[in-house]
Amino acid sequence: MRSFAILLICFSSLIGCSKSGKDRPVYCDEQMIKKFEDQLSCSGYPGMYTVLMRGEYQGKAVYFVETACIACNTAPPSKGIRCDNTEVTFGSPDHLEYVIMVKGCSN
Repeated sequence: MRSFAILLICFSSLIGCSKSGKDRPVYCDEQMIKKFEDQLSCSGYPGMYTVLMRGEYQGKAVYFVETACIACNTAPPSKGIRCDNTEVTFGSPDHLEYVIMVKGCSN
């Protein structure tokens, strides 16, 4: 029974791995943090700051810089960039799904 459990754990960990490290979001996150690092700013935190976000647009990951401002009426982003450096113009920011912060003022 113990060997079966070990075999099951090994098998499930292998299935969860991607064949290429480039396909994993972590690789793209690191690449995009380097690409946009000069645009990210926490100097006005918590009032106004810019962060790197990742979302899904038309089924593919897209990265964009977003300005967060509590007292401002900032427009949502209209463009983003994919991991292969293809620029994407959003038809509507409402079509962005699964949006998360990749690099912000707390990390």
